[in-house]
Amino acid sequence: MKVNYYFLVFSLLLLSACAQYKGGFTSVPYVGKIEPDLGSPSTLFELGQLETIRLPESKLHMSIGLNNQIKTYDFTLFFLVPVQMNQTESLTHIEQDHLQLKLHISPQQDGFRFNPHLITIRLDGQEVTMSAAWIEDNDKRFNHLYKAYHLALAKRAAAIRSGISPEDAPKANKPKPEEWREPVDTTMVLNKSDKSYWFIVDFDAPVPATDRGIILDLSKALQHPDLEPVPLIRFKKISWSEGRS
Repeated sequence: MKVNYYFLVFSLLLLSACAQYKGGFTSVPYVGKIEPDLGSPSTLFELGQLETIRLPESKLHMSIGLNNQIKTYDFTLFFLVPVQMNQTESLTHIEQDHLQLKLHISPQQDGFRFNPHLITIRLDGQEVTMSAAWIEDNDKRFNHLYKAYHLALAKRAAAIRSGISPEDAPKANKPKPEEWREPVDTTMVLNKSDKSYWFIVDFDAPVPATDRGIILDLSKALQHPDLEPVPLIRFKKISWSEGRS
């Protein structure tokens, strides 16, 4: 028992001695003309909370994200000694070379009408053109990614059993977004009774820096005949960090 106890303690010490830290800057939404004090999130959960906006008068809950998050540092510590460090500035969302808006809408009342082609974004006062929009099936997305992950593990295990290096093993095909996305070309009706709605909207503009003046106008795109219009949504540059051991 002593051997097992000491082995367990030693293993926990090793795990706690190794830690990874990364961080940078991102843009988070807020409502109003005065920039609020949003702090600096230190976990992905805290960042997700800052991306959520609740509009009681408009009967809406929304999560709003842009793909302009940048990472400015990434380092690993082993017993408080840096063993790996990267201070190269880079976008964390490298899949797109253009501005992309992720919009998660949770109506608190039936009867909303939404047309993503009427969304307006202004960068430092200049309006940029919307180019395409999709609605995502988040359950289908999770299932595709889950299956792809386990297929990759199975191929890796099969390669090891047959004496092939895992690096040389056949790679599993990555799931494509088209498998869980459908284009949106017309106005949709959004109801409270339905599940939440996940939208991806592309714009004909480069990914903007986090310190630019970014304003999102949903007043024409997302409407309800009996409720207040959606106010302008501005974005503030904040620092973010994440650490794990």
